[in-house]
Amino acid sequence: MHLIFIATVLLTLTFQESFTSKTLPDASVRLVGGATRCSGQVQVYQGEWMNLYRTHWGEAEGRVVCRQLGCGDLVSPDANYKDKASAYPVWSELVSCTGDELTLMNCSHRRNASDSLGPETYRAAVACHQNDLPNAPESMAVRLINGTTPNSGRVEIYYNGEWGTICGLNSWSLTDGHVVCRQLGYASAVAVKGYMEPFGHGYGSILLSFVDCDGHEEKLGDCRHEGWYRHNCDHYYDVGVICKTSNETGIRLVDGPSQYEGRVELYYNGEWGTICDDGWGIEDARVVCRQLGYGPAISTGRTYGQGQGAILQSDVNCHGWETSIMDCDMPRWYPSTAGCHHREDAGVKCNIPEDPSVRVRLTHSFLDSEGQVEVYHNGEWGTACSNSFTIREADVVCRQLGYRKALKVLEPGRYGDAELIILDNVQCEITSKKLEDCQGLVWYPTHSDCLLQHTAGVMCDINVIPDTVSSVKVRLTGGAVESEGQVELFYSNQWGTVCASGFDMNAATVVCRQLGYNNAMYLTTAEEFSDGSRPLLLDSVKCRLGTEENIARCGPLEWYRHDWHNCQPAESAAVACHGSKIGGDMEVVVRLSNGTQASNGRVDVYHHGQWGSVCGAGLGRNEAQVICRQLGYRSGEPVERFGMYGSGAEQVSMWALTCTGEEILVDMCTDIEWYDGSKHVCDKDQTAGVVCKQADGKSKSPTPGPPVYAVVIIILLSIIAVVLLVVLSYCVFLKRSKRNAAATQMRYAVLDKQDNSTAY
Repeated sequence: MHLIFIATVLLTLTFQESFTSKTLPDASVRLVGGATRCSGQVQVYQGEWMNLYRTHWGEAEGRVVCRQLGCGDLVSPDANYKDKASAYPVWSELVSCTGDELTLMNCSHRRNASDSLGPETYRAAVACHQNDLPNAPESMAVRLINGTTPNSGRVEIYYNGEWGTICGLNSWSLTDGHVVCRQLGYASAVAVKGYMEPFGHGYGSILLSFVDCDGHEEKLGDCRHEGWYRHNCDHYYDVGVICKTSNETGIRLVDGPSQYEGRVELYYNGEWGTICDDGWGIEDARVVCRQLGYGPAISTGRTYGQGQGAILQSDVNCHGWETSIMDCDMPRWYPSTAGCHHREDAGVKCNIPEDPSVRVRLTHSFLDSEGQVEVYHNGEWGTACSNSFTIREADVVCRQLGYRKALKVLEPGRYGDAELIILDNVQCEITSKKLEDCQGLVWYPTHSDCLLQHTAGVMCDINVIPDTVSSVKVRLTGGAVESEGQVELFYSNQWGTVCASGFDMNAATVVCRQLGYNNAMYLTTAEEFSDGSRPLLLDSVKCRLGTEENIARCGPLEWYRHDWHNCQPAESAAVACHGSKIGGDMEVVVRLSNGTQASNGRVDVYHHGQWGSVCGAGLGRNEAQVICRQLGYRSGEPVERFGMYGSGAEQVSMWALTCTGEEILVDMCTDIEWYDGSKHVCDKDQTAGVVCKQADGKSKSPTPGPPVYAVVIIILLSIIAVVLLVVLSYCVFLKRSKRNAAATQMRYAVLDKQDNSTAY
């Protein structure tokens, strides 16, 4: 008898010790087959749902299950639901709890020593009170964990009495995020994360994977998925989301002639309002244009009428690199309107983006030519993943922005973590002109290789792609006569100015000749010509020789590369040209292009609204004399070799010209033959060139000669001076002659006296 007792005790101790050897691994639990969610056959998830043996199943285990599921107190630990879950396998482990554990995962277990027990007869079941615990959440509720703000974090869903995470491996999209955010009361999602960064990994069960929402569901649990507890990933792929808050500030331009300009209005606290233009400048405008996805800011002003409603902001202070006006310094909302009225509402004019389909911008940098790459897609801005982003892709981004090329790809995440990575797997060819031409674009990537720190950045060559001659027009404005005024260039659908500090006489000469004048007389600032309303487009124009046929040939032109603080509107360039303008008294306007200096080059003529060259076979010495004389030189000679100064960008306009050599202007010559397409085409490499000379025979730039009356006066004075000099010289000669004669007579008289004395 004692032996039997001792054996029983030893078996019991051995059995109990085997239970404490290890805890239940990552167990999720549910009840099936019952009348309510708090009653039924107990199942645990171990790669699949499995039933439990009833052996050693009691009140302690039942209380833990009821607690884990958020149900009330235990009613019965041995309810019979054996016919409700016969299709599921039985787990080969036996569970033992103390009753104080929070979940079955905290209980001990051991392998069942007897596999002969009937599975249907010995399945564990439980019945709990239906009245849920006071803090039990609704089934399929969602929450955001470990975010820096209430509207961001790791997504967790409540199901079957527990909170669990969602696997985002290749399956988590912005549409899924919209459902989560709307379920939580937000308007929508602005970003989703398909991996643990930056919200960390979760614990416990992974409840869902391959979630596929169509966007109309009320709850995340209503979306298509692989099934509860069915997944093939770990907590590294726990998904996250950033929701759009209800007080998100919108921005728009209204009452302008196009969507790219207008009065600036903000949406705040449920209403649209304006911004007072106190302190409003071009740096603030740059941020507005960037936030809207438009081109660089052109100008600011109050030219778009008065707004309605509240004045929401005043004294906005942006540095110019911010991506949203909310990133700028703003004193407070609803400022006092004592010194600001709607007649002072701020306005902005933005440049029209070159490619509105897939827009791209560079942000987080003081320089327009470098920064974090951001792409506009599906109504929102996001970053590009740095994976597979090479110098070839950077070249495409820079060319799309108007630069020549990329200098380098910046290190990933140089400008900090992104809120949303919107594009990955960009694979461009050398011939790609814009990002949408590239292959393999993956929008809203969710795989783990693309983390928020892996954002692409580029540095572009500050020299922009050179424009064609026809794309850069020039004009002079604000002058008393049309041959003088502020220099304005037409670029990208707008007129703008150039800073005078970077504009020299060579550039002024090119502008004047492009307008049909002979040369520039002087260069000045536009203080007396400008009202300051035009945007500053260029910081400098560098014309190497002054013989360029169009301002676009000077360069490279760095559009919008300027310092607004060092060059104010009144400091923009202005010139005065001399000579007759096209359409004035002179029918045939000529210029010299592409020469080594201003006095030589290819002969260009203006005809029917465009510049063209002259056929070399139709121009001789007499014609060269007249051309040079019209340009202000004394004489000229044709060059012997045709095409010596290049072919030019335009067509050959003049076929032949016949002059006597005495004419002052080309249009005084006879037999001017314009090319009309009926004659044999003169090849562009057979263009005529001349070398003009001054009276001393030197080839140099012309200088304005003195007026004719001045020349006459100088000549008359010179003649008078010569006559006076001759008369004076003659008088001196006569006086000296008389003096010499008197001296001779006196000498002879002395000699005679001496002779007489000797005679006596």
